[in-house]
Amino acid sequence: MTDAGPTAGLTVGPVTERAAGAGSGVPGPAPAAGSPPPPAREDLAGPYREPAPDATTGPDVGQAVPPDPERADDVDLPVRRRMLDAATRMVVEAGGLAVVPGLPPLDHVVRAAGVARTTAYRAWPTKEAFALDLLCELAGPAWQGAASFFDDVGAATRARLASAAPVRRDVDGRRALLHAVLRDATRRTYEDLTAAAQWDTFVALTATGTGLRDAAARARVQTALEAAEDAFIGRTAQFYELLLGTAGFRLRAHVPSCRTLATAGAAVVEGFALRRSVSAELDVVTTLPGPDGDEEWHVVALAVVALVERFTEPDPDWEPRDGA
Repeated sequence: MTDAGPTAGLTVGPVTERAAGAGSGVPGPAPAAGSPPPPAREDLAGPYREPAPDATTGPDVGQAVPPDPERADDVDLPVRRRMLDAATRMVVEAGGLAVVPGLPPLDHVVRAAGVARTTAYRAWPTKEAFALDLLCELAGPAWQGAASFFDDVGAATRARLASAAPVRRDVDGRRALLHAVLRDATRRTYEDLTAAAQWDTFVALTATGTGLRDAAARARVQTALEAAEDAFIGRTAQFYELLLGTAGFRLRAHVPSCRTLATAGAAVVEGFALRRSVSAELDVVTTLPGPDGDEEWHVVALAVVALVERFTEPDPDWEPRDGA
């Protein structure tokens, strides 16, 4: 692990094992059989011809990212385009990019923890051993589950369901309750999730798992991530079981369990969260008419409600629970 600072970021590099074999680097793929040789150096100054569209070079690739105005002029554009197109093809042939984490250096952690350096090195003989344990700690359910927003959403949901008893006996009233709870719980979960350090770390470590060169290390991090995901899906499934049972809905025949619904719902919320990191313009809130007047709906809540409607149906045998 590098001593780049206490909050070093992520390093992006070519995948080293998926394309070139265990433990090898990928300095560049060999030309495919029958492919034309690369252009000679003097050719770079010649007329530029747009490459034919294919799986790696689409018709709009040349216009996808404008050149850096401080580093390019009109003369450079043909060279830049050829170089970027060639590099893009090389990345695809290498199997994509891998993300390597920049972790707090061990010496920084020793000082922050207030322990003796010799003591720390007895626990972790190498910096690599410490880094792997830290990756597993960050990926695992103990730290990933430390974000308290799920408990807050669950408590708010239970309070909402308990106070809704007078209006949930007919199907329309029960569906209105189902939608209202999903509207509020989904938006709150989404906003709290995207603000949590655990979420950013989970995304980074999901990418990191494919970039670790050691197979045993990759397996350990992957196991920790799977445990965290299993715990999250389990808690989400409990939320849906509570909501459906109280509102008088059941899973449709083709849906095996609430874990299936929870997995699909999590994919929607997490997908929106990933795209939010690219463009905040996707955070769309609209106003729609509701049973008690206009209601604000976040687009992610609309998507989850549509999903739940396809996964569930009113339970014809439903009876209100005690106190309902």
